Amino acid sequence: MFSQIKKRSPEIGLRKAFGATSTKIIGQLIIENFAITFIGSVIGVGVSILFLYMAKDSLLGYPDVNVHWSMILKPTLFVAAILVCLLINILSTILPAWRIAKAEIVESLNTEN
Repeated sequence: MFSQIKKRSPEIGLRKAFGATSTKIIGQLIIENFAITFIGSVIGVGVSILFLYMAKDSLLGYPDVNVHWSMILKPTLFVAAILVCLLINILSTILPAWRIAKAEIVESLNTEN
């Protein structure tokens, strides 16, 4: 995450030069990463449900075993997976965003990619 945010140093330096506060910069970076992670998590949950649906015959196809979909597809499990992804992303975004937002304007603008 640090390298992704570090690449945006000139943009962040320009925003600081125009008067953006460190709090607003950190907030913007966290919200952007939160949105990307949320979208990726929802897509991941959708793909897993699709694969479970496609594999249902091999999972539920045994006549002797009485397994219902509610035993496999638990909404709380998917919600927990999304929340864990979001928590990890936010924690991994805060420190790099804080470092970049606290850097001097000249240092941010002189950063070469």
